[in-house]
Amino acid sequence: MGQRDLTPQKWSIENERTPATTRAEFIMRRSKFTESQIIGILQQADAGMALPDLCRQAGISEGTFYRWRAKYGGMDATEAKRLRELEEENRKLKRLVADLSLDNVALKDALSGKYNRP
Repeated sequence: MGQRDLTPQKWSIENERTPATTRAEFIMRRSKFTESQIIGILQQADAGMALPDLCRQAGISEGTFYRWRAKYGGMDATEAKRLRELEEENRKLKRLVADLSLDNVALKDALSGKYNRP
């Protein structure tokens, strides 16, 4: 039996996690379909087109179709656009609340005297 190399793998600088790459890792990939295209595909399915044929033609999986139907089912293009705007506004408001909560905790700690004692 040969000797196995038990030394830890050496990481190059490209493999190191930096704050910039960490943030980029959590950004979701944009869809190659617009909301109006998604709604068009869902309307074709409602019109009676076979699901496997529709998915093959659109280049999507059946799981993607069902996820889209759960999110956009019964909507038209203007409602989908409004939904996207509301989701973006909600994302901004959540970020604002998180920032204000952190500021509030920091101020409470400062006023309690935890950091003023030598």
